[in-house]
Amino acid sequence: MKLTKIQKEAILSATKDVNYCFRFSLRTRETLNRKGLARLTSGFGWLYGGVAELTELGKEIQIKLKQQDIK
Repeated sequence: MKLTKIQKEAILSATKDVNYCFRFSLRTRETLNRKGLARLTSGFGWLYGGVAELTELGKEIQIKLKQQDIK
């Protein structure tokens, strides 16, 4: 799956400390949502396009991206 640099940054910014949520632009959130890597959160801010949560597939991609950075 092709990801842009900004999409990778969004995925990598989501950590367990913040329940795998991230805050990026509306367009970034929408594209990750369409790819099945993120979903809307029910918390404050989701309406404005900033807060999304990684799906299980998104978490798997995050692990792969982190492994690529180590190599």
